[in-house]
Amino acid sequence: MLSKMARIQLIVFVVVGLVALVYVGAKYARLDRLAGFGQYTVTASMPSSGGIFTNAEVTYRGVPVGRVGQLSLTDDGVDVALELDSGGPE
Repeated sequence: MLSKMARIQLIVFVVVGLVALVYVGAKYARLDRLAGFGQYTVTASMPSSGGIFTNAEVTYRGVPVGRVGQLSLTDDGVDVALELDSGGPE
């Protein structure tokens, strides 16, 4: 039989472990991106698409900073929605 103090410590350990596991899993699965947190959208107007496609990686000086969102055809070319991470390089 566990003492009352050992039982409390075990419960605290399990709760902290579960919270840590959920946090790491959410970061790994990038659930913040699915919920729309930690990113912002910039629209770039381009005269031609040049092979760009939805969900392509956006890089700045070789560092990944986001993904390509929706592509919209216009009379002047293509409007590209860039979904950039807030924590990217400045």
